[in-house]
Amino acid sequence: MENLLDQIKAIAEGVDEQTRRAITESLRKLSISLEDSEDTVERIAFAPLQLFAAKIGVDLHIFRRLAAVESSTGLETLAHETQADPLLLGRLLRYWASVSMLTEVDVDTFAANNITKVLASPKGESYVRVYYELVSPVFYELPKFLERTGYVNPTNPSELPLQDAYGFDGDMFAYFETFPQKQALFNTHMELQRNLITNWDTLCSLIRSKHPVPGEVLFVDVGGGNGHQSRRIRAELPDVPGEMILQDLPQVMASAESITGVTKMNYDIFTPQPVRGKLVRHKKATWDES
Repeated sequence: MENLLDQIKAIAEGVDEQTRRAITESLRKLSISLEDSEDTVERIAFAPLQLFAAKIGVDLHIFRRLAAVESSTGLETLAHETQADPLLLGRLLRYWASVSMLTEVDVDTFAANNITKVLASPKGESYVRVYYELVSPVFYELPKFLERTGYVNPTNPSELPLQDAYGFDGDMFAYFETFPQKQALFNTHMELQRNLITNWDTLCSLIRSKHPVPGEVLFVDVGGGNGHQSRRIRAELPDVPGEMILQDLPQVMASAESITGVTKMNYDIFTPQPVRGKLVRHKKATWDES
């Protein structure tokens, strides 16, 4: 068995990202197919606990503390650093170890693994915070919402589980306008997420290859939110002529800060694009000539 697992790991280390994901998905399906009925119901029923427990770990900086050192750390040290009750913290640490968020290397002794390091990263902490604070309350209301509305596909952005979750009248952007701290949490998450999926070298090379001239539109950032990507592109290409346009809904543009060299434009992605024949960035970070 160990030899077989080692072979799979060796194969996964030498393949491209697409193949690695295919291997991971196949192994996940195999694991599920081998479950008995008790394993299955526990996996489904206990799944939400992982996010909530991860939020506790993020709040206590447990993942950061473990990821910051090469060696293992004892329960007593972690309890002292976090000021948490050792009895409670020990129970939490053993749970995190049981779902591989960290590794228990000995009795009451813990160390970081690859998952710990992900949860300690800005991206990992952002995902945990956003899904705990913004998304999970909406998920909780979803079954009740669909039952109440007769399982009809929702089309009105002001009539969704979001309104039930937050007791709020208005769409998501109106909610963010009313609660700017939530908007800041969302904006930070989107910036981290998009920065990680955007190939900045390729993008900047592509823009330069268009040989832009003064007075024409250089780049359109569609659904660009508060403009974090437009800001970075302009910073990367300060001397490249041409206008950059940031597009999003009016309520988003109203709260977005002004960026030197970038023009804000109100735009709904479900309507025809008013700027044609230019390099356009769509929400999924794909590129085309529109």
